[in-house]
Amino acid sequence: MKLTSKTIFLLINIMIVIVVFSVGVVFTTWYQTEVEHEKGRLVEIVQSRARMIESIAKYDRMEGQRLQRPEAQSDANTLLQVREAHLNFKGFGETGEFTLAKKEDDKIIFLLRHRHETQMNPEQVIRINDKIAEPMLAALNGKSGIMTGLDYRGSEVLAAYEHVKILNMGIVAKVDWAEIHDPFVQAGFRIALIAIVIIFAGAFFFQRTSAPLIRVIERNEELLSQVMNGTDDIVVSKDLRGKITFINRAGEDLFQAEGRAIVGQNICQFLPQVVLDKLLISDQELAETGKSNFFVSELAVNGKNNIYHTQQSAIKTDDDIQTGTVCIARNVTESFEKNRLFAENKALTDAIVNNAADGIILLDNLGHIVVWNKAATKILGYSREEVTGKSPHDFLTCDSDREKAREGLSSFVESGFLHTEGEVLELKARCKDGGIIDIELSLAALKKDDRWSALAIFRDISSKKEAEHALHRVYDALAESASKYKSLFDNAKISIWDEDFTEVYKTLEEIRSSGVRDIKVYLHANLDKAFELAQKIKINDVNEETLLMYGAKSKQQFYSSISETFSGDAIDIFIDEIDAIWRQESGFVSTATQRKLDGSILYVMIYVPIPTQPDDYKNIPVSILDVTETVLTKERLNQQKDALTELQTIVDRSPAVAFLWKNEEGWPVEYVSSNVSEWGYRKEQFESREIMFADIVEPSDLERVGGEVRRHIDNNDASFVQEYRIKMPDGTLRWIDDRTWVRRNRKGEITHFEGVCLDITDRKEVERLLWQSQKSEALGNMAAGIAHDFNNMLLPVIALADLTANQLEEESPLQKRMVKIKDAGEKAQELVKSLMIFAREEEVSFDEIEVVDLLETTVELLEQTMPSSMQISFEAGCSDKVNNCQSCMIEGSFGQLQSVLINIAKNAADALHGRTGSFDIQCDLVGKTELESDPDFEIVADQYFHIRLKDNGPGMSESTLNRIFDPFFTTKAVGEGTGMGLAMARSIVEKHQGRIKANSRIGFGTTFDILLPKKG
Repeated sequence: MKLTSKTIFLLINIMIVIVVFSVGVVFTTWYQTEVEHEKGRLVEIVQSRARMIESIAKYDRMEGQRLQRPEAQSDANTLLQVREAHLNFKGFGETGEFTLAKKEDDKIIFLLRHRHETQMNPEQVIRINDKIAEPMLAALNGKSGIMTGLDYRGSEVLAAYEHVKILNMGIVAKVDWAEIHDPFVQAGFRIALIAIVIIFAGAFFFQRTSAPLIRVIERNEELLSQVMNGTDDIVVSKDLRGKITFINRAGEDLFQAEGRAIVGQNICQFLPQVVLDKLLISDQELAETGKSNFFVSELAVNGKNNIYHTQQSAIKTDDDIQTGTVCIARNVTESFEKNRLFAENKALTDAIVNNAADGIILLDNLGHIVVWNKAATKILGYSREEVTGKSPHDFLTCDSDREKAREGLSSFVESGFLHTEGEVLELKARCKDGGIIDIELSLAALKKDDRWSALAIFRDISSKKEAEHALHRVYDALAESASKYKSLFDNAKISIWDEDFTEVYKTLEEIRSSGVRDIKVYLHANLDKAFELAQKIKINDVNEETLLMYGAKSKQQFYSSISETFSGDAIDIFIDEIDAIWRQESGFVSTATQRKLDGSILYVMIYVPIPTQPDDYKNIPVSILDVTETVLTKERLNQQKDALTELQTIVDRSPAVAFLWKNEEGWPVEYVSSNVSEWGYRKEQFESREIMFADIVEPSDLERVGGEVRRHIDNNDASFVQEYRIKMPDGTLRWIDDRTWVRRNRKGEITHFEGVCLDITDRKEVERLLWQSQKSEALGNMAAGIAHDFNNMLLPVIALADLTANQLEEESPLQKRMVKIKDAGEKAQELVKSLMIFAREEEVSFDEIEVVDLLETTVELLEQTMPSSMQISFEAGCSDKVNNCQSCMIEGSFGQLQSVLINIAKNAADALHGRTGSFDIQCDLVGKTELESDPDFEIVADQYFHIRLKDNGPGMSESTLNRIFDPFFTTKAVGEGTGMGLAMARSIVEKHQGRIKANSRIGFGTTFDILLPKKG
């Protein structure tokens, strides 16, 4: 809606209507609320007075009967007391009063002095046919309620009336209607005047503030029009029928027509069918989702296809009703083509960079790394994320080259000049693990957008350098002295073969000249050529260690039997050796399996140095190292590792958790078996010292456990057993049996403790229940004997106290003491009854009970007796299993079971101490298969009713929870509880062949679960 002066006027009128309506609703609601409040007050007054008069009358009649007075005289005494009390009653409010009357024939006789009468004579007679005193007439006719009518004066009043049945009289509490109505009339005039002033002030302010806003909106609309016509984007709006309602100048250029000729035409006349189909799909999506959408279309302009990126949005009214759409199309032909070429080039470049064997680094104009390929990560150890944005000289360059490299990089950043461009440099680089490697580095300068970048390509030549250095050392040793070489050859502790590869080298050169590129592929395809090459190798000499290694007595025996030393993989190793010579590597190293002359297995490592000059192929020292013991040791270690893994699996699957603790403060864990997860912890938490073992020991047990460990250490015990509690991550406690062995070093000092911990919580619970059962049985036997004797002693006390109280004067001090003695005796009888129920001496008959009826009746009783601060909820039939719960029965005592529920609810209310809380009762039906996991519960029925009583009170500690069912145990103050409530509750549930359990934690409330067998 466009904001104009008419719009402002309309909004002001709407504001006036809203204010008037709101004030009227609030005033009417206030008036009705006050009237209802006055009605409630009058009803409360008349009912309380009526009940009080009835109580007095009943008492006077009982007293009259005792003194043998006529009933009329008793009623007269009652009326006299009421009149005397009424003399001091001035009424309520300005006109409020209550009246008492009786009916004789066709007359109404008022018995109390009226507030509006000046004479002291209380009686006033009105005839029924006078059409006044309507409320009193209704009360005398036996009715009660509230009404608006005429009182005894003929004035309109609001009156509550009640029938006093015992005296056959009527009582009325009334107030003049004018006293209620007049204040609201006066307040209405004042509120109306204030509302008129507020409306005029608001209208004036709204008019003054909206005028500048209208001018700003008009200027913005003009600016928007200029922007729409000045943009190169095409802007078109259309209604829901497809008719164009607006088009800017760019759209006019596209459709080659003026806007006046285009507006009002259907958009189908200007667009090809392919574009219209996309537009239709966009319209449908916009109608379904209400969100803007995008699509790409292609249009021919001046014989050239252009690509347009189009966004379409909905045009909606203030009521969120769509009236049309607006399309904004941008020509993206040029950028689309650039993006396509860029994507193709980038994909190709990424493929080359990421699959290159050499490391590739690209530095930006600031000398920071922007490209780091996979080979660079493999060579230097740093990931791309670790180095991006950093200078390579901060972490790659060695200390000796760092300053020089930084100067060169700074010069390049400023000028783009690389003095080493095109050269292959040999440098040292620092890896992530701190190691130093040799690299070959090539640098190139790149320029883009007047900014220089540097491209670095490098490879690791450390192995090549090491081989070259080793070869140089060998050659230097050989060149030093032929005699020294001979001595080294003969006395070396490794096998050395002096072999002549001259013919092999010549043959390889002939094969190379024939056009073969890959000698390895060639020889595998022509194995006969490989065997021919092997036969061309001549053995010039072997040293003494060779004869010892292979078990030959002489060189002649070794030469004649040399073929027996080779295994089946010898030809493959030989082909790899020839391939190294073919590629002119610095040397060849391989492991092989050979045989001694006696047939035993021999594992060896072969090293063949590869000469750089053809003349050096005449004497190649082939070194062969016996690694048989190393290989066999490794195999034995692998077997031991497999056995250890199998043992670990056995431990992890067992219920016992294995630990290895250090003898330090807090008992840090060096090893723990994986099945510690059964406790809710992870293996890594202990072994990383995130958690010490002492951290999970229950604080109240920790001092005892530490003391026991120190005592066993002082006694030089090699092992010991402890029982203590540990904390689970969720806060629950579990008992464990810890069997610990002491580990000492060679000096006898204790370094570690080895332990196996077994969860014995269930065993502890069984022991506690057994002890509880034995204690309860003993207390029950004792309680039975005490109850019988005590009950016999109480009977004469209660009877004599009651007899004495009845013979004494009412309300006398001695009579009151006798009543207190009787009340105390009756309470003692209730306690005796509880003891007899606990001892199972009280015989109670069992009847069929409908469970839901039991629970609903109990809930109704609790809602009337429990504090209002405790919210009580009941839920039954919460699943399909209990949908027919109305027909499900149990056998038992309704009263006893209800006393169990009430006792638990009362304990919950007492624990709240007046604070707001909740008490939830739930009923469900469970099958016996769900209870078979509890071996301590004797199952007597196929189905059980599960009644859960849950509160959100302060909860209980574990020590309190373990004793709540003990007779005479209570947490309440002296005189507030006997301690028999829950003991009696468990006895009643067990008498019904059921079970009751409690679960509680400090700060998390308490839950009682009761199981009762279903009948049938």
